[in-house]
Amino acid sequence: MSTEIVRREAPAWVWTVIDKCLAKSRDAEVKKAREIFSAAANAAKQEWAVNCWRFGLTPAQFGATFLFRNKSYTIIGIKARSPRFPILACNAQGKAYKFPADVIK
Repeated sequence: MSTEIVRREAPAWVWTVIDKCLAKSRDAEVKKAREIFSAAANAAKQEWAVNCWRFGLTPAQFGATFLFRNKSYTIIGIKARSPRFPILACNAQGKAYKFPADVIK
């Protein structure tokens, strides 16, 4: 499983659940999965910090919650190569969506 796939598909709350549930596991596969999720979380945050300025956003907005059409979404990443819909966010059920940057401003 590559970290690129995990970063795109797993919302931030998944990493919190994995850490709480599997923190004491001694299974090698579980430890490897935790390392991959942790690396993916760090990579997404670093990518946000590097590219958020291009869209008029700040590093502090990573993980922030915003409302769009009366529904709450949490920022989980950025797609710098997508000028129309660069913001990745997930809803309360964990489904990821793409948004234009002006939705957050």
